[in-house]
Amino acid sequence: MSAADTKAVGPPVPVPPDPQPTGKSSADGDAPRVQKRKRKKGELLPYFLILPAIVAIAAVYLYPLGKTVIMSFQDMG
Repeated sequence: MSAADTKAVGPPVPVPPDPQPTGKSSADGDAPRVQKRKRKKGELLPYFLILPAIVAIAAVYLYPLGKTVIMSFQDMG
């Protein structure tokens, strides 16, 4: 297919304008409410699966930190 094989289709079709406002503003409180999305059954599953790893990493970092703080207040003598 080349440019010579194409046919002219006529003028472009005009796009209708946006609907006219009804005079109500969003400050009137008549704005449509957004519905809350219901959670699917397995939507929280990834968070529960990563939770043990986060707890283990926190324990590895926090235990030595806590032990250091406790030892810093002791007189080793």
